[in-house]
Formats: sequence, structure tokens, C-alpha cells
Amino acid sequence: MTIETNTSSDQQPINENIKKSDGSGSRFRDGQELTFIRVRFPGNSKSFPFLLGSHTFKYGQKVLAQSDRGLAVGYINSFPYKKSFEKEMLPVLTIARFATKDDIKQQEENMFKEKKAELDCNELIEKYKLDMTLTHVEFMQNGKKVVFYFTAPARVDFRGLVKDLVGVLKIRVELRQISVRDRTAAIGALGVCGLQTCCSSFLQDYGHVNIKMPK
Repeated sequence: MTIETNTSSDQQPINENIKKSDGSGSRFRDGQELTFIRVRFPGNSKSFPFLLGSHTFKYGQKVLAQSDRGLAVGYINSFPYKKSFEKEMLPVLTIARFATKDDIKQQEENMFKEKKAELDCNELIEKYKLDMTLTHVEFMQNGKKVVFYFTAPARVDFRGLVKDLVGVLKIRVELRQISVRDRTAAIGALGVCGLQTCCSSFLQDYGHVNIKMPK
């Protein structure tokens, strides 16, 4: 299935006039009709909107685009759709370019490194007897930084853990604490209603639930 726009080579970089629009000097006006396409990144159940521009994409085609963790390889998982521009939509992102064989190879190598780094980290967590649960590991596309995501019931002193991880991996290391709900939103799940959980489908802000609300 091909999404029809103006044709371009699969290896040609996508050169939009604006990669990102920030409130000042935006080239878009309120109510202007824009055409978007959605990209989904590995390890995330949600897809994200990107300005389509004048290019041809195939459903499922791999592209290099800006994710919440930097440039990453994702794949097209929607057909084009139109939406009226509102300032709340900023920043409006465009796809950087089509993913090359080197990009895909780098992604595969990163996935292998992530599995190994996960094992190393869990061993160190046991060594330091830290009350935390490692959820997943992500290497940035440039391979210069790795982020370890974890859940914990309270604040964790992981200075010794970070020092050992840097010694093993020889690159920048970041540990990021997330909530159980954040992880559910990323990987997706079914709620008690039998449908996909709201946080993994459409919710952007989860809000806070206090003990009085379920009572």
C-alpha cells in the first residue's frame, strides 16, 4: 500500500523548510489545514504525528524521525489525514529522512547492546541491593548515550550503580525513574473494560489519583 504524494527517492533526505515550529515565527496560521502522517517507534505503543510534506511513503516503511529520546528509526503506521492547525499542536515536526540500511543496521546493533546492558545493570542492582526494578534500556541512535528506565517505590541512591555502568559501557549513562503507568503507556495493555488502556492509546496527561477518588 502506497501513500500517494509527490514522488521522491527512498534514499533522498527530506528537506522541509522548517523541521520544527516553535511559537515565534511559525509559518502556520490558526485554522490552516495541514496533512499529517503518524510514525510509531519500537518499544512504544503510541504513534506520533509528523507533517507529511510532498513525499511518497509506504505503509510500514522505516524512516528516521525525532522521537522523545532523539532521532530514532520508526515506521509509518497510518494513512495521511488532515487537521486544522492550532498553536497547542506546536512543535510541528517533520520526518528527517527515509531510513537507510545503515540506520536499520545501527538500530539492530543497539537492540543487541540494550539486551546486554540490561543484564549488566540487573547484576549491579543486585550487587548494591537497590530497591528498584529495571524496565527497559535505550541506546540513542548516535550510540553516544544510553538511558536506563526503572520504577521504584521511593528515591534511589544510584550513584555507585551509575559509576559502575559507565566503567562497563564506556559511554554516557542516564538513569530515569518512571511510574508504572508510564511503562504501561509505552508497551500497551488491556484495561478491566477489555479495551486498550487509555494511557497507551489517547491520553496525553494522566493527572493524579488520590485515595479519596477510588473510595
